[in-house]
Amino acid sequence: MIDSLIKRSKVFWLRISIKNSSENIGEWWFDCHGSSQTTMFFPGRNGFSVRKTGFRVPLSGRDVKLGEEYLMNVFVKPDTAITIYFRREFLKISKLSAVKLANKPAILEDDRSSRYLQGAFFGLLLIIALYNLLLYFFVKEKSNIHYALYLLSVNFSYLAGSGYGFELFWPNYPGNFVSIIPMGWASAGFFLCSIRKVIPANKKLFTKME
Repeated sequence: MIDSLIKRSKVFWLRISIKNSSENIGEWWFDCHGSSQTTMFFPGRNGFSVRKTGFRVPLSGRDVKLGEEYLMNVFVKPDTAITIYFRREFLKISKLSAVKLANKPAILEDDRSSRYLQGAFFGLLLIIALYNLLLYFFVKEKSNIHYALYLLSVNFSYLAGSGYGFELFWPNYPGNFVSIIPMGWASAGFFLCSIRKVIPANKKLFTKME
């Protein structure tokens, strides 16, 4: 999947100059969303140092390791100016976007809030799915297991799309969400349709019991 994405990509370069006029070491964060891979070249002791981010880059190879964020940070010494070069790769179907200066405290706060909210959402779906699995084992009602599998499929699809699935389960396989998300929603649709087929049979059973 990654090889085919590389063949269909287009490349642009950006040059950004930074000057730190303060007496303290300055830190700049750059938001690199939109590209499949962004490579940053900045001055180091032995020429240029290289950092990467983007959905084609494994989590271990990213500059800032946040599941759904594509960020890079640069430290500049006091009273120093540097020039940074960005190599941006885009899929031909993607909309071009520039590198943006990011607010570190705001990003970390948003990420923390997002983790709490999405963790509660994923946890709620998981609890409901496990509850229906328990009902199936005790009541032997087929609709319960179909509903549980539907919820697990939806949960997994959202997890893959949020970026946290990549961070938690497949950090060394970037780009897997391209195939995982459609498969997850397809399985969710299948189990949802199977629930609709099981429910009429249950209604007949309940009518006989009455």
